[in-house]
Amino acid sequence: MKEIVENLGRQALAFLRHLGGIFLLFFSTIYWTFQPSRLKKNIFSQMVFVGMDSLLIIGVTSLLIGMVTAWQTGIAIEQFGAKTYIGGIVAVAIAREMAPLMVGLMCAGRVGSSFAAEIGSMKVTEQIDALKTLAVEPVQYLVVPRFLACLVMMPVLVIFANVIGLFGGWLVATRNLGVDSAIYINHVLSFTKFKDLYAGLTKAAVYGIITSIFSCYRGLEVRGGSEDISRATTFAVVFSCLAILVADYFFSVLFNLM
Repeated sequence: MKEIVENLGRQALAFLRHLGGIFLLFFSTIYWTFQPSRLKKNIFSQMVFVGMDSLLIIGVTSLLIGMVTAWQTGIAIEQFGAKTYIGGIVAVAIAREMAPLMVGLMCAGRVGSSFAAEIGSMKVTEQIDALKTLAVEPVQYLVVPRFLACLVMMPVLVIFANVIGLFGGWLVATRNLGVDSAIYINHVLSFTKFKDLYAGLTKAAVYGIITSIFSCYRGLEVRGGSEDISRATTFAVVFSCLAILVADYFFSVLFNLM
């Protein structure tokens, strides 16, 4: 029993230490974001990695999500004679919930793991110590470009996912469920409100912050060799996904109250 309590205590202390470190890195990143720098090229390269390089996987996933949502919705509401409302239901579901959550989780896996592994490798090979020797702030040089890239590009990816998801829903609704194309588009436009788009883009920006800060923090915390890099990568992905799901719940409650 004593060992169980001691183990729980150690786990709780480790959690609090990581939580404190994440918040410290976040505030440090905010500070260095507004300091003069010459990192435009680095920021642009990270934006290409987060955004352009993710288009294919986001596009395929969004297309399938839109098709599945339309199919399941059509089957469920056809018995009530409301099949023509598929477009509106798919649009609201994708804009408010599915697109931002899918983009957040996909980027946490793809982008977060890369950030943690890359920075962790630099930590192991003492490249970060070399930056400090050259009077270069590691947070400004390594974290800020990744932070800004995720903050800017993940909402862009959500917009892209919305369009592709609606196209997937349109394919199923018009080809398989017999819904007229004009009716589908009309319900998409009439059901979708500005609040739905705003909610999705806000979620995406916050998920970008979570992914970048969690993954960069764990990369900077690497202490050992290659084994610790693998643990850092796992930590970055798992806890980023968990934090995104928790944030998604609170956002859903908040926006439903608005």
